[in-house]
Amino acid sequence: MKIFSYILCLFILTSCKAKKDITFNLSEIEKIEVYQGYPGTRIQMKNNFEREFIKDMNNSKDNGPTKYIKTHSFLIHHKSGEIDTILTNGTIHQYKGWFRSKQDLIKKYSVEQEISFSDSIQEQLKTAEKINDYMGSKKYEEAIQLFSLKQIKNIKEIKKDSELFAIWCWAWTFDDAKYDRYLTKIKEGKAHFVFENNEWKINEK
Repeated sequence: MKIFSYILCLFILTSCKAKKDITFNLSEIEKIEVYQGYPGTRIQMKNNFEREFIKDMNNSKDNGPTKYIKTHSFLIHHKSGEIDTILTNGTIHQYKGWFRSKQDLIKKYSVEQEISFSDSIQEQLKTAEKINDYMGSKKYEEAIQLFSLKQIKNIKEIKKDSELFAIWCWAWTFDDAKYDRYLTKIKEGKAHFVFENNEWKINEK
């Protein structure tokens, strides 16, 4: 029993001492990219932001497990070829644990991020409105053109099987509740879109 108590105390002390930190070495980093959503739209960052950005990341405090909307991702490209991906909303970061920064690092280091984000969301909402109208009117060919080139290719394969295509049509025909959920998903930056030919295209089947 005494041995068990000793091991338990040792485990607790070790856990307390093993405080998690984010530690990136700027000299080992080749570049940093920031994306909104997944697969994502690349966010333009300020020139030479990397040094101060890494300093802020390294100063992030251990936050403990937490639930939050991961709207963006930081891709840290190392000179070794390795890439670290940090899921984030700008303030809370998930990378080998959960961490919190004092400031929103996306707003701090991006170029006119709020305007860019707002415009992107508005255009994606317009695309959602179009597909809702087209699918509701059974204008399937017009609806398919709202998808990315990659997904159009996939949908053409689906069309070869009438049963699969019927399922696809059902999935993209919205009732009011389903449409509202999709709009919310877009507003939260969680919908899959890609910018092609100067338009926002849906990038999921």
